[in-house]
Amino acid sequence: MSLQAVVEESLNVMTTDDKNTLINKVALIIDQVKEPATEDSYTKEQAFDRIVEEFRSSGVFG
Repeated sequence: MSLQAVVEESLNVMTTDDKNTLINKVALIIDQVKEPATEDSYTKEQAFDRIVEEFRSSGVFG
């Protein structure tokens, strides 16, 4: 099963509120990306890691 299929399947079983929460968290992380990173921001690599963490904690990746 592809990563896209896993994500789509997981998102399909989430409630609307849970999806909105996840989207808002990911959007906030993306908004905080700056190169070079400061104390209050993320590099692209750090943002990717944080987004993966958010997906895992929400149950998207298992």
